[in-house]
Amino acid sequence: MQPDNTIDVDALADRLARGDLAEDDREGLWRQLLFAVVLPRAQRLEQELGCERLVNEALETLPRRLGSYRREKGRFSAWLETTLRNLARDEMRARRRFRHYSRMSDLPDRPRGDEGEPRSPREERRDRLDRALERLGRTPRSSRQKTDFHAVLLTSLRLAVVSRLKRSRKALAVWGETRTGRAAEQQPWSEVDADRVVQAGWPKLATIWATLAAGLEASGKNPTDERVVALLNGLRGIVGLNAEAWRQWRKRALAWGVRLLGLDAWQADVDPWLETRAPRRCLV
Repeated sequence: MQPDNTIDVDALADRLARGDLAEDDREGLWRQLLFAVVLPRAQRLEQELGCERLVNEALETLPRRLGSYRREKGRFSAWLETTLRNLARDEMRARRRFRHYSRMSDLPDRPRGDEGEPRSPREERRDRLDRALERLGRTPRSSRQKTDFHAVLLTSLRLAVVSRLKRSRKALAVWGETRTGRAAEQQPWSEVDADRVVQAGWPKLATIWATLAAGLEASGKNPTDERVVALLNGLRGIVGLNAEAWRQWRKRALAWGVRLLGLDAWQADVDPWLETRAPRRCLV
């Protein structure tokens, strides 16, 4: 795929960076920029650097970073090249770091083969999230707690990725990828996590996710509470679930996490990965 040289990508990126656009206009402009220069450049660097996830990382990250582009400081192509190379560096470090380990508790203090090399901010954030999830996963449920809030939180983290990739669905399809597949890769579950059940009698979490993934990819829409509930109510063992109940479980899962980790740790380590942030009153 070759860049489209007929489009003024600097002007296009500048309009997107300013952010004063209607949702439909922004999506249309982003799609033009994506196919004109972002995908060709990301594909070239992916092959050049041997970074097999660079295209997917770009699809997820660049829409959020475009606000930092300033046309008066230089061409968009230079900004894009720097940003993509930084993403590739982070992805390759993360790949080296996670290759032989299944949980963050097993990781050494620094990546193997990178003695003395500082970790990137993205790696640090990923480390903190995994350590927080591991701590929450070890916490036993009380006898009065009918809902597994950790299972709800794990599902919410994946659904948040799906929502963030809303504008990249068509671009992902070009490369044979899906939003839900990308969510599962970015938020992996251990076998123990996949076997969790939200409530007694419900299917395992792996079945829940497979159902949600199939329904969301078929519709191409975002995972609202109403849409999630409509998909889950078709599963054996789930009877009479409604959007308000699911919404309350998500809120209570946030409050549960805040109570166990502390508000500061939760807001630093878990909140940035979610669509719905935990309010400060969760500690009260």
